[in-house]
Amino acid sequence: MVEATVTAVEQAGEHAILVGRTFSQRPDGGLVDTTAVWAITLRDGLLWRGEGFRSEAEARAYLEEMRRDPSQTAP
Repeated sequence: MVEATVTAVEQAGEHAILVGRTFSQRPDGGLVDTTAVWAITLRDGLLWRGEGFRSEAEARAYLEEMRRDPSQTAP
C-alpha cells in the first residue's frame, strides 16, 4: 500500500513544486511516513512530466535547469 498526500503547491508558469508525504506499509506491518517533493511540468492543463525528490532544494534546482535549457522538456 502506498498513499501520497500534497500539503503545499508552488506554481510558476508551466512548472510547479508539490510538497507532501508518502505513506507505505512495511512487510512487518509497520507504517513508513516520508516527506516527498515533486517537480512537475504542466502542458495544456495536464500533467506532462513529473520527478520526485527528497528535498525542495533538489526540486528547485531541477526546475531551474529546465528553465535554463528548455530542450530538456522536449518529449
